[in-house]
Amino acid sequence: MTETITALRPGDLVAYRRHADAASVEIGVVKRVTGRGAYVAYGTGDTCALTPWSCLMGVDTDKAAKVGEWDNGFMPGELDWLCTGLYRKRTGEYFLHDEGGARSRAAVPDGTGGWRGGGAVQASVHLSPAAVARLARAAAETGETRSAIVERLIMGM
Repeated sequence: MTETITALRPGDLVAYRRHADAASVEIGVVKRVTGRGAYVAYGTGDTCALTPWSCLMGVDTDKAAKVGEWDNGFMPGELDWLCTGLYRKRTGEYFLHDEGGARSRAAVPDGTGGWRGGGAVQASVHLSPAAVARLARAAAETGETRSAIVERLIMGM
């Protein structure tokens, strides 16, 4: 774990587990790295928590399966570009990850008082295996993507 942790930089995704045997894991984005740990933003809040290295694990979005994506129509590299991906981890948990330009909600401090494009986790959701199976069946029956079904259900609340 130490090799992964020492390579963390602002904008990287991490998983927080309070205890080694804890079943609950929270996804966050690194905002600043210190010798004692990293300041990590969890959920959609702007407040960061200093989290000890022993409680952090790196999250590689290349290993999580992307099951849906939305973008705002701007091109990658533009200041206002924003792309949100829905990912499924091997544990069955889902999370939303934003990538975007320097004027998007995914921007991270550049260290000089300005902002640069970056990435941020917006939400993390755990679905039971039964819910995942039902979602897959609904997607197959309706022809909608799983992302579209979840969004429709949330927007209908």
